[in-house]
Amino acid sequence: MTVALTVSVILFGLLAYFRLPVSDLPAIDYPVIQVQVGYPGATPETMANNIATPLERQFMQIPGLELVTSNNIQGHSSFVLQFDLSKSLDGAATDVQAAITRAQGELPVDLPSPPTFTKTNPNDQPIMYIPLVSDTATEGQLYDYANTQVGERISILPGVSQVSVFGARSAVRIKADPSAMAVRNTTLDDLTEAIKNGTNYTGAGQIDGSHRTFLLQPQGQLNTADEYKQPHRRAKQWRPGLLEGCGYGKSGRAG
Repeated sequence: MTVALTVSVILFGLLAYFRLPVSDLPAIDYPVIQVQVGYPGATPETMANNIATPLERQFMQIPGLELVTSNNIQGHSSFVLQFDLSKSLDGAATDVQAAITRAQGELPVDLPSPPTFTKTNPNDQPIMYIPLVSDTATEGQLYDYANTQVGERISILPGVSQVSVFGARSAVRIKADPSAMAVRNTTLDDLTEAIKNGTNYTGAGQIDGSHRTFLLQPQGQLNTADEYKQPHRRAKQWRPGLLEGCGYGKSGRAG
């Protein structure tokens, strides 16, 4: 009796197994990582040669990597790395971080920030788009508000995996006058170095009092085109604007 019952269970199990439905498009979570790099002002060719090539060379050494897709546009490069199903997403992220670190020496020294990466699922698609419109704020101000206020608050909601912000970032475009620069014996590298040194955030320390401590916050960052034209004080002496006589700045969007 026991043998017959066992055999019948096995037969019914085999019959049920072969009758299981098979999905033509199964939901598979591939280990996928996206890498983003920004290099403002660089052409797509520069991004491909100086950014994408060194990174791809290091990415190709990662074990378990099946596919690398890159896209280079003006001032921005993006990569999509797809790994074998047997590789864990955390392990892939660790390998990608190590590859980015190895490639740092081959990337441009003036890269504003190192490459960043995020863990993504190709099956995930945005389920909601929220537009922001204003009659008074500029496109750059709207982007900053969406990035620092709206996006951060939505990202902490339960069930939210990722928040992407699209729009035009605030930027100041600087156009140099070659004739005026030649008269002043100034090169484009000199102008670039003056802009870098004249607009930045630096730590200035603190002042310790008897009852409280004050942090020094020097206002060294220039945010608008008019600020580049105004004289500013440095080393106890007034010096002319960074662009005086050599060009002009214009507020606009990044890219």
